[in-house]
Amino acid sequence: MKAIQNALRHCHGRSKVTVDGVFGTITEQELKIVQAKLGGLDDDGVYGPKTRDKLRWLATTGNCGTVN
Repeated sequence: MKAIQNALRHCHGRSKVTVDGVFGTITEQELKIVQAKLGGLDDDGVYGPKTRDKLRWLATTGNCGTVN
């Protein structure tokens, strides 16, 4: 969960997201915004494989990049 929040905050500029490991209302709302901006995704706030691949956060390195 922290990887999703880090991606939203640091790679996509969603400063309202707190990196706390809890998928709460703010994380869901901000995910929907990013999904809509990225294109090719349903902006439903669901973190599935397509969203994961487009969020671009490498949890192991802590950098923005392509997730395999």
